[in-house]
Amino acid sequence: MPGVTSFTFGTHTIDVARSTVSFTYHVTFKYGLAKTFTDRLYFKDVPKEAWATVPPDILETTLQSLLLMLGINYWCTFRTKNIRIESFKPLDCVGVAEEMILAMHYVVERGEYVGEPAIKIFKEHFPASYDFTAIERQLLENDQ
Repeated sequence: MPGVTSFTFGTHTIDVARSTVSFTYHVTFKYGLAKTFTDRLYFKDVPKEAWATVPPDILETTLQSLLLMLGINYWCTFRTKNIRIESFKPLDCVGVAEEMILAMHYVVERGEYVGEPAIKIFKEHFPASYDFTAIERQLLENDQ
């Protein structure tokens, strides 16, 4: 969409008393205009006591994943390469963003997951002409 300068996957909040979870997303346009979207999930018939039975690390990881999954619909409407994640670092197990880019590149090179939406998006934003060797060099230098 023309005029979009950044897209931010915002935060998630739990309202235990109402058994709802809210997710926010922010789009910034040229000239400083901005729009915030909120998605709210309602967990009908879930008593507030039930939230305490879910291990905190599992709940947090699940909500982080939901934030990304639900927000991709907004990003598809307001596409930009300037993507931010406000409330957490995704894929902590992978490391820095460059490591994820390189991992995806290796997956594409091996022909894995051909036709999958994530691969299509990756190829769109990181075409074969992208300098993946520069990322490899940078990561190797940082390891030393």
